[in-house]
Amino acid sequence: MGDETRKANRRRATDPLFRRVFRGRGLDIGHGGDRLDRDGLFPDIRSCDGFDLEDGDAQHILRYLAPGSYDFVNSSHCLEHLHDPLAALKSWFELVRPLGFLILVVPDEDLYEQGNWPSRFNADHKWTFTFRKRQSWSPRSINLVDLLLDGLSGFSFVRISLLDDGYDYAIANVDQTSGAAEAGIEAIIQKHDAAVASPHGRIDLDRLLATGGVTGNAENVEHRLPSIRSCVELLRQMPASVFVECGCQSTTLLHSQGMSTAIWAEVARQCGGRLWTVDHDADAIRRCRQLTSAYDNIQYVVQDSVEFLGRFDREIDFLYLDSADFFEHSKDEARRHQLAEITAALPKLSSGAVVLLDDANVQMWFPRPLDELDVQGPTAFSHRFLLEHGATCLCDTPFYQRVYRVP
Repeated sequence: MGDETRKANRRRATDPLFRRVFRGRGLDIGHGGDRLDRDGLFPDIRSCDGFDLEDGDAQHILRYLAPGSYDFVNSSHCLEHLHDPLAALKSWFELVRPLGFLILVVPDEDLYEQGNWPSRFNADHKWTFTFRKRQSWSPRSINLVDLLLDGLSGFSFVRISLLDDGYDYAIANVDQTSGAAEAGIEAIIQKHDAAVASPHGRIDLDRLLATGGVTGNAENVEHRLPSIRSCVELLRQMPASVFVECGCQSTTLLHSQGMSTAIWAEVARQCGGRLWTVDHDADAIRRCRQLTSAYDNIQYVVQDSVEFLGRFDREIDFLYLDSADFFEHSKDEARRHQLAEITAALPKLSSGAVVLLDDANVQMWFPRPLDELDVQGPTAFSHRFLLEHGATCLCDTPFYQRVYRVP
């Protein structure tokens, strides 16, 4: 790998978020000489300490540094070298002051290891990392979102994203980070103020519809807001009681993952209805149950969504489909899966039911221009199917989600 922090900082320097994150007293863990403050791009950093091999064992960093000492703690490409990443994360998080930030960058297993284990490009890597996949080819894979949710408490996600600036997906079996490309995952979390109560209360729906924001969450639902508003307006005008969501919420990431279960549970509650949230991943459902514990109108179901919809014995007034992950290697699979879902659900939809399809314009997640089919994410086949069966599309691309009203 090259100077990964220097590469990242070129990108970060034009992103207003990092003016808020990189301020005050900071710590850079495992910098390897590529210090966060080396180019002076973040003027609000008052000081930035470094901690590397010569300073001690980063996995047991509390032996050397006091808890609550830093406004932000940054670590780039260090976690994958440690024997116990969870123990390290817990220690690093303790160093962060209330309302401070922990910033992590790790290699993405598909962009860096590229299906090979042990790693061909760095023999010292002890783990691979992913964050959006349900399954991995790697025997040492860690889902970074799961690691944070299962290992830490008292924080909110600010952002988690794939780093592929300069990455050429047409090139295989080459370490592209030796040049200008990034091939990683960047996660930013913010520690809660000790005085703040549980962040997992009910959604303030009026605030969400007005601003796209949720109290206590640094992110914004922005690109989903037009379709959410459209759905809520329609549902408030009809006797909606049965809401079904395929693909549950498992994080508090509002921008990238939408906090859908909490949002639609609140809409269902205000309509006097109930939400069934369905996911084949038991761990995702477990986290969803924790994050939406303020609601008593949710039925949590661990089951394949197509099987569930085929057996469901109620008329559905609102259907939200977001269970098909759309990646380069699974595009056709995602499209076929969502088509199977809507095919199974169609006979169960009530007259005038509302259907919402997520990821209808996925260009923002891909560095290369997508063609007319791929830009629609998993929705292309479902869109055509719904129109062929008389549905009216009320919110369409270039919006991020598609909204339909069935006859």
